[in-house]
Amino acid sequence: DEDIDVGALLKSWLRGQPEECGSNLENWLGDYFQRALDWVLKQNDFVVETSLVGTVFNGLSHLNAVTERGQFIVGLLRGMGGNLNLKTRQEFAKELLSWARESPPDTKKPLDTYYDSDNGHLAAYTFQRPEGLTLEQLSHTHSLPVIETPDMQRGLHCFSPWLTAQHRQPFMVVGPEGCGKGMLLCYAFSRLRSTQVAVVHCSAQTSSRHVLQKLSQTCLLLSSNTGRVFRPKDCENLVLYLKDINLPKPDKWGTSNLTAFLQQALTYKGFYDENLEWVSLENIQVVASMSTGGAVGSHSLTSRFSSIVRICTIDYPDREQLQTIYSAYLQPVLQHSLGSQASWASTGKTHQLAGSLVQLYEQVKAKFTVDDHSHYLFTPCILTEWVLSLLRYDLTAAQSNVTDSVLEVVAYEARRLFRDRLVSSKDLHTFDNILSSIIRGDWGSDALDNMTDGFYVTWGASEGAVMAPGQSLPPHGKQLGCLDSADLKQVIQKGVVLYSRDNRELDLLLFWEVLDFVSRVDRILSRPSGSLLLAGRSGVGRHTATCLVSHMLGYTLFTPKISRGYTLKLFSNDLKSVMQLAGLEGQQVVLLLEDYQFVHPAFLEMVNSLLSSGEVPGLYTPEELEPLLSSLKDAASQDGFTGPLYNYFSYRIQQNLHIVLIMDCSNSNFTINCESNPAFYRKCSVQWMEGWSESSMKKIPELLLAKTEGGGEENGREKATKGKSSGSAQGDLCRLFLMVHESCREHGATPSQYMAFLHVYTALYSRKQSQLTTRQQHLQAGVSKLNEAKALVDELKRRAAEQSALLKTKQQEADSALQEITTSMQNASDQKTEMEKIKGKMAQELSKIEERKAKIDDELKEVQPLVDEAKRAVGNIKSEALSEIRSLRMPPDVIRDILEGVLRLMGIFDTSWVSMKSFLAKRGVREDIATFEARNITPEIRQSVEELLNRNKASFDPKV
Repeated sequence: DEDIDVGALLKSWLRGQPEECGSNLENWLGDYFQRALDWVLKQNDFVVETSLVGTVFNGLSHLNAVTERGQFIVGLLRGMGGNLNLKTRQEFAKELLSWARESPPDTKKPLDTYYDSDNGHLAAYTFQRPEGLTLEQLSHTHSLPVIETPDMQRGLHCFSPWLTAQHRQPFMVVGPEGCGKGMLLCYAFSRLRSTQVAVVHCSAQTSSRHVLQKLSQTCLLLSSNTGRVFRPKDCENLVLYLKDINLPKPDKWGTSNLTAFLQQALTYKGFYDENLEWVSLENIQVVASMSTGGAVGSHSLTSRFSSIVRICTIDYPDREQLQTIYSAYLQPVLQHSLGSQASWASTGKTHQLAGSLVQLYEQVKAKFTVDDHSHYLFTPCILTEWVLSLLRYDLTAAQSNVTDSVLEVVAYEARRLFRDRLVSSKDLHTFDNILSSIIRGDWGSDALDNMTDGFYVTWGASEGAVMAPGQSLPPHGKQLGCLDSADLKQVIQKGVVLYSRDNRELDLLLFWEVLDFVSRVDRILSRPSGSLLLAGRSGVGRHTATCLVSHMLGYTLFTPKISRGYTLKLFSNDLKSVMQLAGLEGQQVVLLLEDYQFVHPAFLEMVNSLLSSGEVPGLYTPEELEPLLSSLKDAASQDGFTGPLYNYFSYRIQQNLHIVLIMDCSNSNFTINCESNPAFYRKCSVQWMEGWSESSMKKIPELLLAKTEGGGEENGREKATKGKSSGSAQGDLCRLFLMVHESCREHGATPSQYMAFLHVYTALYSRKQSQLTTRQQHLQAGVSKLNEAKALVDELKRRAAEQSALLKTKQQEADSALQEITTSMQNASDQKTEMEKIKGKMAQELSKIEERKAKIDDELKEVQPLVDEAKRAVGNIKSEALSEIRSLRMPPDVIRDILEGVLRLMGIFDTSWVSMKSFLAKRGVREDIATFEARNITPEIRQSVEELLNRNKASFDPKV
């Protein structure tokens, strides 16, 4: 630099200027340029390190064909001050205007000065209010409308001359992370005629090969009379936009392959290819952007490169301009989301709400800085996300009061954007105080008091959460609806059942943090490009929440299967399959990556590229791409996409691929890995999930023990009867678990180890309980058998007693029967003896009878003839003789006595003559006498007859 002759440079530059303005330019250069250069070099407060030549050419870049002094001053301010930090630039503006004896239109903001060619004097930028900003314009999140605040206009005027055909030159836009560099450049590119933009998202491994690949996609390689040349394919001009040009990693000698290639291409308007053939570049302009701040992953550019490109610095808008920008964005958002209550979104209310948003952002940004934690990086991008995410809510549903309803959703979204990335409980408490003070201070509302138990999730919205395969997400994500913890628990439990049915058994305990993690993951995954960086300790539930939410949303989940031989090639193949699912088939895909899977440093860099741009440079060869992209033509035309199909492929991947990074925050490489891959913080929603609250840590053992003991009705009733003492005992036990874990914290105890500790305890508890239960069952079985035996014995005793009583009765009956038998036998014996006696007597009688019979028979022998004779005599009696006897008045005594004897023998005791006559008068009297049965004669008759015989012997004398 010491050998550079600035005067010679200026003379050389002047020779290229039009003649009509040459003399004026020479005078003004003499008056101001060298003085300004000396002042800038003395301050030495450059944003990007560059050479003296670079500073000179930067100063001259806005002075081409300048005809007015005021125009020259403003041009010199923009050119020479383009590479200065803000405060130095403001000082430079004051100095330069004072040298020129010009007073700035706005003394507080000398930088906001421009030359008004219509009036011929300096003027200050004013806010250009956008007319009719619509929701449609906000639906394309990759190309949001630029709100032309003074800062935006100034930035645009700083680099837009370098894009014009007359003064086209390579340049670089520099500024802090999220200040709007890319947005402003895209806005400027969109105003160019017949110009196509090829974007290269630089990462650590970006090299010249990737730039050449991009050029081959967007340019035609033609042969001309000067050799081979790259020319834009479908238009006149091509802007090669290199985003984050300071990220490519230098080699071991400190040289960056990319910047060396660009330096050659810019200096000589071409390059040598691998065959050492010269290839020229025609109508291709190189534009780059880079973030300042010196993060771990960024590398400083060489002054040789920075001296051949123009430099323009952009800063964050101030608070007032931020409020203006987001007030403009809020207007259509609120009018849409409020529906019938759209009248609430008046300019005053919208401006007030934008003020509250910016105030919270400013306070959080001031309180939490990257010095505390590298991911405490809050940029205006977060405000944009905050405003646009309100489209996902029904702002009138939360409360009856519209203001409270809007504030509740705004506060909920603020917690998700800011609070979820905070690390310590102290930081969380600080944020809550900031949020509460702003809501109460600005609005006098107590809306935050009603937010204790609400989770906004896709399952709470009326449209439902599950999507058809291949269906794209709404531009700002699915609608979110509020569910309380009880309802969300039911939804998750159903999801767990379905997940367990389709995949593997999911043993999930539902406590507050789990519900919170699920709602946070659901909110991000249900919007396009929604990716997550879940930082925390192992076992906190990040993997489970991601798998469950992905399944419940109907997404395809992919995670690499790491083995010992897992190489870069296998990872590349896995990425290709995922990218094709998302880019070609249009499926919603979740790529789940945990830090143990990053076995090669290049894995992180490839994922960083995928997050940044939806592509991994060099992953596909042109031969592989051509057949893949041909299937996208119809889809691209339906979506109205113009430009290379590869850009549409990358866009679809960005929209449909959700990358979830699960990283251990206690790992020593965590911060380095994240800072070296800026997209991890920039493109992912950072969720800090280091652990669980104390109340949850106490609740987990209760849930586990309740699960172990079983939740049956009987058990429930049993527990209910145990009283308060057992509840307090269990509470003490849960506190002891926590105390044991806390005591191991200093030795690196993680939630997974706490869960392992609890599972071991519950396993031991279950085993002991099982053993005791088995033993108890054995004892109970023994006791029950003894009880059964006792009952049986008692029953047998009772029955024995009954039988004994019955036996006694029967015995008595038997005894009495025996007695009777004995008596009977005795009687029988006596009767037998008597019978024997009777028998003896009978024998004697029989002998006597025989004797008598013999005598009778003897007598009969004598008598029978007499009887027979008598019978004959009776038979011989004639009836005339009987009539004669009957006719007698008084019969003789002999006849009378005989008739009396006959009558008496016949049983007739009336022996009067009348009776005798009537006897004799009877018919058959002779037969009666002849057949008379002697056995009928009674002893009395016989005796009376014998007495008659004895008395009247004479009458019965046979002689007579």
